Amino acid sequence: MTESPVLVTGATGQLGTHFISHLNESGIVPRALVRQRYPDEAWGPYRVRTVTGDIAPADAGASGEAHERALATLERLLDGIDTVYHLAAYVHVGTRHRKQHERVNVQGTKNLYRAAMRAQVRRIVHVSSIVTIGASADGAPLDETSTYNLAPFENPYFDTKRESEQWILGAARTSPGSERGAGARPAPEVVVVCPAINFGERKAIRSRAAQIRGGNEPSLLSVTERPSWMPWMRAFPFRLPVRVNLADAGETARGILAAGERGRPGERYILGGANLDYGGIVSILREFFPVARPVIPVPASLLAMSGALSEAMYKPFGKRPKWDRRRAALARFAWHYDASKAARELGWVHRPIRETVAHILGPLC
Repeated sequence: MTESPVLVTGATGQLGTHFISHLNESGIVPRALVRQRYPDEAWGPYRVRTVTGDIAPADAGASGEAHERALATLERLLDGIDTVYHLAAYVHVGTRHRKQHERVNVQGTKNLYRAAMRAQVRRIVHVSSIVTIGASADGAPLDETSTYNLAPFENPYFDTKRESEQWILGAARTSPGSERGAGARPAPEVVVVCPAINFGERKAIRSRAAQIRGGNEPSLLSVTERPSWMPWMRAFPFRLPVRVNLADAGETARGILAAGERGRPGERYILGGANLDYGGIVSILREFFPVARPVIPVPASLLAMSGALSEAMYKPFGKRPKWDRRRAALARFAWHYDASKAARELGWVHRPIRETVAHILGPLC
């Protein structure tokens, strides 16, 4: 396989690792933009050509000159690229690290788009998040037309993923040359995908690199021994107010590539899997491990009280707890979504989540 005119950011994360694997299976050897070089052993069987750079260097905002240097570096790294798959993001679902979220998720996306426009990249697939769709108050699955309702929670991850998604879609619509052939330097087409919570069998490249640094043999699989949560789940009879959408990372990777090949410019596509509550999750796990039946319901109001208590305990020390009332209030919502648009327009068919669990955990039984 020879290098293809494809660049991937965020290639060393778990979803990025699954995406690199799928690109290789499709005969594509991408250019991977990484902030630091990893030993060859960390990449294992995955074929990439790494280039070192940062979509949002910490000093890029220090001056106009520093910012211009950052863009020039990105433009050089994008030379000859036709399609960019932008998976890189700062992910921390708590209420902390707002500046880091803004730097990577918002400014990084802006830098990448502007550099891609200079380099005459044809298409950008912006990998956003399911949280930019919103959350369901009545339990009905949301789709791409749903009204975003999470702004009141002031969550840095939610806010910055939503802002970056809306910015890049707007920039693609309004940039000079956004109509193909209208200018000397046409703007890149932008397609957005919104993945759900992903889990998969492949260990992230950066995790493999950490194993190597620790003097250990890097594993290809994300789970090589019985999970640490097994003992307490055997004796945990509570039904938590959890309603989520779970997706196979490998299938999500296929959806991202399909968006690059068949997605309509300016459109968003939900890449969601199974809509499950806590009982549904446990029923799947019980097929493989001795997990207690969740017979005692935990109301969302109890979680709200625990958030208030956590805040009160931290207040004398002038600190913000990881668990607070705003985060607890999110349990009122169902994080359930409708991915039929991706199925209809991208030809994307998601693997049943039970098959994913069986594939990952089955060998450990």
